[in-house]
Amino acid sequence: MQKTITTLIPQYGELNRICKDWIVSHTFSFEKQKFIVDFYSKWSDIKAFEQAILELVLHTPPEPCTLLLKSLKKEVKEYIRLYESYRLLHDEVIIRVCYQYADRYKETIKEEMEVVNRLRKPMNEANNRYDSIGYREHTPEEEKL
Repeated sequence: MQKTITTLIPQYGELNRICKDWIVSHTFSFEKQKFIVDFYSKWSDIKAFEQAILELVLHTPPEPCTLLLKSLKKEVKEYIRLYESYRLLHDEVIIRVCYQYADRYKETIKEEMEVVNRLRKPMNEANNRYDSIGYREHTPEEEKL
């Protein structure tokens, strides 16, 4: 389970960097938001987290185990300090980031819709003529058919 903890420590460090960037600029990218969501989704299960630490302690030699746990403790304490000292991310910020990400594609979507509508126009006109055949007066030749 050492591998689990060794992947957690750099992820916690990245989370702390994202939080520090947010404290300075009050903005962050959609990619950073995805990282935060993935991080919390992966590590929100406290029992799995505790299990990973217990397995690390039980199955790793004392020296590397101590180093890993100190590194983890440092990152967790830093996050707690940031969280307690500053008003960190909340729903309004997350929603704003989502809208900013979606807005990047508005112009492209608008252009594509114009192309689709332009190309669809002849087909719609043909379909409308075809549909109206039943409602107009028929010629004698059409009546024979």
